Amino acid sequence: MGIGRWELTPFDYNPQPHPIGAHPGPGSRECTGREEGFNMRSLCGVLILGLVVSASYSLQAQGGLTAATYPAKMKEAAQANGELQKALKGGNAADAVAPAKTASAAFADIEKFWAAQKKDDAVKLAASARMGFADAAAAAAKGDVMAAQMAAGNATANCKQCHGLYREGDPQAGFKFKAGAVN
Repeated sequence: MGIGRWELTPFDYNPQPHPIGAHPGPGSRECTGREEGFNMRSLCGVLILGLVVSASYSLQAQGGLTAATYPAKMKEAAQANGELQKALKGGNAADAVAPAKTASAAFADIEKFWAAQKKDDAVKLAASARMGFADAAAAAAKGDVMAAQMAAGNATANCKQCHGLYREGDPQAGFKFKAGAVN
């Protein structure tokens, strides 16, 4: 179908002007839909590759906690708890919000780790710690230091109980999982 000096074919859109009635013949490069450079197949390939890479990063971020990376997450939670306790001891509720949220987020990852290990008691303890730190953050955000201290205290009680079940060692020698604690 001709439109002025431009011609659209069922095979491709070719913006090359053709004299009316001078359609390129069958088998010519212009009729095959193949063009040099970037084509639709390349675009689909790039999009699929992007989705695969994006999905792998997403999965790693969601549940990437392993036995090897677990100690770093525990240190993150312990550091956040230390900052939280310091802020609450000083009566500074505003400074307690961020570390309480950090500790709660760390325990969300820790909870997923124990779920993957199929340790229901550890999952419950981590979930309770996560909720305790979230409650501490909420209370601190409202300026209620006493309620934040109570919630943080309840959260740390869960920590101690889980450590008694699944951890061995000491600060000097280092901590490790008890035998059979992780798969």
